[in-house]
Amino acid sequence: MRYLLIRHPVKDYDRWKPLYDIHRAARKAAGLEDMHVFRDSGDPNLITILFRAKDIETARLFAESPDLVEKMQQAGVMGKPEMCILNEA
Repeated sequence: MRYLLIRHPVKDYDRWKPLYDIHRAARKAAGLEDMHVFRDSGDPNLITILFRAKDIETARLFAESPDLVEKMQQAGVMGKPEMCILNEA
């Protein structure tokens, strides 16, 4: 099983979260299953998201897609997200 871990700061979690939720169908179409959304204990606007990925190449293409970049900007994501592909041990 492979996972995609994404971490990024947002301007305002309460603004970001509803827009993240609306985009669920696009994530599902890219073969991503939402596992967990975490907020940093020291900075509640620093978000870490864990997805299960059916196909890591499709997930990577989705994560880099212009549509997602635009949606993230609208939701207040700041800077370029850190992305990590993980393999289950």
